[in-house]
Amino acid sequence: MKKIMTAIAISVAAIGFPLPALSQTNCLRTISEVQAGLRGPAIQFSTVENYYSALTSDLLILDFAFNPRQQSWDNDKNKLAATADQVLAQCSDDIGAIRFSQAMSGYHLIYGPVNGQNQWFECVMPGRNSPPLQWGQQSCGL
Repeated sequence: MKKIMTAIAISVAAIGFPLPALSQTNCLRTISEVQAGLRGPAIQFSTVENYYSALTSDLLILDFAFNPRQQSWDNDKNKLAATADQVLAQCSDDIGAIRFSQAMSGYHLIYGPVNGQNQWFECVMPGRNSPPLQWGQQSCGL
């Protein structure tokens, strides 16, 4: 049976909210520091199956969802990549990829390991009869 999507809109700094069980001790602290450095986007955790129905994994996708008023969050993809590298280095047992998104829109970028190297996922425009997305691909349709 497919896992139910775990999408918890949380602030990592907030104690009262349930968090996924992250096995690496520095992971949560790193996520909190990165969140502050990015000027506080909301954080969501989703299962890999939510995006990649053909895959089964215990890994989560961490989403930094930026407020619509933060219009320039994606201007520096090198900074976002460095941020994602930092989280992936500390959270590799739990986090499979980092998704940067604009809240209340379909716009997003995904970054994570593909063939052993962290990189931006390939943008594809799936059609009605397209095969499921593969790891390393992201839907660019809204």
